[in-house]
Amino acid sequence: MLIDDIMGKIWEKNYTQYKKIYDDAIETDTNKLFKILSEQKMGIINYPGVTMNLLATSGCPHRFREDRMSGCSMCNYQSNFLSSNAAMAALREKDINLYAKAVRLSFENARGVMSKANAFELISANDTLNQKEFPTEAFEELFSKNDLFVRKPYKYIMETRASSVTKESIEILKKYIGEKSRVLIEFGIEAGDEWVRNHWINKNITDEEIKTAIALIHEAGFKVSVDIIIGIPGLTEQQSIDIFRQTVDWADKLLADEIICLPLNRKEGTIQGFLYSELKDNQKLSEVGLVNGEHTGLPWLFSVLDAVFYVAKESPHAIDKLNFAQLSTSQNLIENTMSYNKELGCSCSQLIIEALERFRRDKNVNALGEVREIIKNDSCYGEYTDLLEKQKGAGDIPATINLIIGEVAKKLWPESWEEKISSFEKELALYKGNNKKNIWRD
Repeated sequence: MLIDDIMGKIWEKNYTQYKKIYDDAIETDTNKLFKILSEQKMGIINYPGVTMNLLATSGCPHRFREDRMSGCSMCNYQSNFLSSNAAMAALREKDINLYAKAVRLSFENARGVMSKANAFELISANDTLNQKEFPTEAFEELFSKNDLFVRKPYKYIMETRASSVTKESIEILKKYIGEKSRVLIEFGIEAGDEWVRNHWINKNITDEEIKTAIALIHEAGFKVSVDIIIGIPGLTEQQSIDIFRQTVDWADKLLADEIICLPLNRKEGTIQGFLYSELKDNQKLSEVGLVNGEHTGLPWLFSVLDAVFYVAKESPHAIDKLNFAQLSTSQNLIENTMSYNKELGCSCSQLIIEALERFRRDKNVNALGEVREIIKNDSCYGEYTDLLEKQKGAGDIPATINLIIGEVAKKLWPESWEEKISSFEKELALYKGNNKKNIWRD
């Protein structure tokens, strides 16, 4: 797929760096390499009642390939850990048992031996149920002796990819975590439109894999949390709102236990970051509002509020499942820019963030609607509605993506972009649109 080639090109320099570190590590004495890696600490993010423990591993298998780095087009959780990922990948190749020990030590070096557990502990790799990143030996090291904490947390949270949820991987999890343990398994749906999810977001996850993953997790007695982004990179505000609404409805019908709503943020190593750094002043895209100077690559918070409000009105049974992340920079390890309205410091932006945080706690749809009416009087809102009108010129979703991807290809392959676009026409022919629920128009 062309989007996979695009992401490979965006990560090309990083891959060169990664490969050098990996090759050097492979040539290093195994025990010496283990000694070096045994001193690293994992990443930690603390919230009230929840600790996110981001274990040192070989990294997301969807990102790190044998011949390139690519992965989901909107994601960059790897750039800060590139050296560690490369060296850990080499150690895994050389000695899988030492790799597993290094994973555990990354936890102990940050939290201590037999530390006190928070109520909820996210103890996770990027793709925890994938043997390439998190082999059985790692489960054995972390969980077999039940000595990671003084006392088990109320609930374990683990992140994975839907395609990695199989009968076999669930059985391994049950064996080491314990069948009676409370476990929440989180994975990204991102968009309910399968074509957009795979041919633009580069998720490489089918609808059927998502359905199967949810069913298998429930059969094991565990809970499911799904991630859905608000603001598809490069698409119009209205297209993004429509996809979000349809996706939440679909996830609810699939019986997801929690639905995490993530307003798109912008960072290097992503397609939205590339649009900002390379195309934010592109005249062709600017004419239809697909790039907007400093705001390029981000949804407006007005769109985020509308998306959540409509979901709450249309799917009241899903309200209690809704949760939010990526509303503020404090919630991210990688340097990024969060969603906002006209300016980063706009009072209307802060008003919306506060309203969403309140809604997360009290689920009061009417209060959310009141804020929505108030902000329509803000001066920023007029510019937002002007943008919505301008973006109608981008056409439907295939036309919008075709326009964006053409300009991206010209930047990345100035000598052969026409060939790239010609091949992409075959992918566009596969687009079937939303087949899960009628798209709403107001």
